[in-house]
Amino acid sequence: MLTGLSGSFGVAVHGNNLYTTDNNHHKILKADLTANPIAAADFVTTGLSSPEGLLIHGNDLYITEFNGQGSRILKVDLTAATPVAIEVVGGLTSLELIAVHENDLYISEFDSNKIVKIDLTAEIPVATDVATGLRGPVGLAIHGNDLYVASGLVNEEDDEDDEDDEDDEKGIFKIDLTAEAPLVANEFVTVTAPRGLAIHGNELYIAQGGEFFEFDDMNNFVSVGSKISKVDLSATGTPVVNDVLTTGLNDPWQLVVVEGILYIADLGNGLGNLGKVLKLDLNASLSVADTPPALSNVQIVPNPATNFIQVSRLKTTEKYAIYNILGAEIKSGTVSNTEEIDIRNLSKGLYFLKLGKEDILELVKK
Repeated sequence: MLTGLSGSFGVAVHGNNLYTTDNNHHKILKADLTANPIAAADFVTTGLSSPEGLLIHGNDLYITEFNGQGSRILKVDLTAATPVAIEVVGGLTSLELIAVHENDLYISEFDSNKIVKIDLTAEIPVATDVATGLRGPVGLAIHGNDLYVASGLVNEEDDEDDEDDEDDEKGIFKIDLTAEAPLVANEFVTVTAPRGLAIHGNELYIAQGGEFFEFDDMNNFVSVGSKISKVDLSATGTPVVNDVLTTGLNDPWQLVVVEGILYIADLGNGLGNLGKVLKLDLNASLSVADTPPALSNVQIVPNPATNFIQVSRLKTTEKYAIYNILGAEIKSGTVSNTEEIDIRNLSKGLYFLKLGKEDILELVKK
C-alpha cells in the first residue's frame, strides 16, 4: 500500500489519513488513503527524536520515542492548522508501543523491562509503573480489562548477560488491569519474536519478526520467517496460534485495526528505504487460519510457483477460485488432479486458492 519508507515502526489511522514514523529521520509522515496512488508526505519534521509508536485518541496523535533515558511521550493536535509535537511526559526510557484504556495511556519501556501508564486527564501527567520484570516489552493491546504484552525482544547487553535465560520470557503475557497492585504479568502464549499487537473482535493479532536475516535476490538484508498470526481470545483451553499472513513481510512492527482493516507497519531491515505499510481487510480476506482441519493431503505443487500450478491428490474435479490478500477474486474455474492452473498473469505475492466450498490453500507467486 505504501512503500519506500525508512524506519517505519509505527502506524495510526485517523479518518482518511494514515500516519507512520520515519524513525531514521526523526519525523512523522502522513498519507491520504483516498489518493491514487497513496504517497507519504512530511507531517511533523521537528521536535522529535527517534519516534517509534503511534496512537490516536480523540483528535490527538500520541507518539513515543525510543531514545534511551531521554525518551518522551508527545502529542500532536490533528485539528491544528500547523501540527506541532508537544511533550506530555519526559524522562522515560526507550519507549516502544502504546495502548489506551478509558483515560489511561499504557506504554512499554523496553530497556526498563516494564509497562507504565499515564492519566490523560491529569493536569500534570506522571508515569507510574503498571507491571515490571518483563523482558523487552514491545507491543500492547487491551481486550476488556486485560492488557496483553508482547515480550521477548532483548537488547544486546541483556542478551550477553542472560544467554541461558534468553527464551524464558518470550511470548505474549496477560495482565488483569482490575487486579490489586502489584499487577502480575502471566504467560498467555509462546510465540517467536513478538512485536506489535492489535485486537479485532475477540481475536488478538500478533506481528512476529523473522528467526534470522539473510541477503535476498536484490542483495537486501532481510528478515526471514516474519508473519502475522492470531489467537482467538474467546476460545477455552490452551490458546492456539494460527498463521494469517506469512509472505510479503520483512520485519512487521506496530499493528492497528480500523473499521475491520489491519494496517501493518513493516520496518524493512531498518536501513535504506525498504520500509512499508500494508493493509489486510479482516472482514473480506481469507487466511491460512481459515483452512479447516479436514484439508488433509491436498497440496499445491509447485509452491511457490511462477507459471503453472497443480492441485495434487484431488479425488474429483473441483471448482476453484484464487483470491488476493484483500479477498478479491482474481481467477476461477474448475480443476482436477492432473490439470494445470495458469498463474502467469498474477503479480508476485501471496494468494489463497479456495477449492469447493471450504478448503483454502496458501499460494505464493514468485
